Amino acid sequence: FFYAAVLAAIACLVVAQIDRQQGSDYSWRILITSVFTTLLYFLRPFDAGLKAMKSLSGLFFVGAFSYSLYLTHFMMISILHRFAIRLHIPASLFALELFAELAICITFAYIFYLSVESRFIATRAKPVVTTQPFATSGVPERV
Repeated sequence: FFYAAVLAAIACLVVAQIDRQQGSDYSWRILITSVFTTLLYFLRPFDAGLKAMKSLSGLFFVGAFSYSLYLTHFMMISILHRFAIRLHIPASLFALELFAELAICITFAYIFYLSVESRFIATRAKPVVTTQPFATSGVPERV
């Protein structure tokens, strides 16, 4: 079941990408996204086993700061693409350029995670529990 679900999830992503390039309507993409999400839900019981696999440790490392990668990747790719245009990098080196941009984006996102996001995760506010109703004595009155 596990391998069938993984293959179906990958197939959904491939079909969604092909469909996106052909420019069809959004209803087809919504269906594919829903199937993919359902497959992820059913694959959830296998998370512990996947985490134990050493071959996936790099993905779990990037997954730890994936939100930072989400926040910063567009800005970094835009900057790096403009820089590559100014350097007149030939089209034959596109794969190398893409790999370099990916490495720089991941590095920048990790630095962003360490310097910004992790501080907010570490200092989450604890809920304040009071036994008194809302006090108005500390609120200054209008004069």
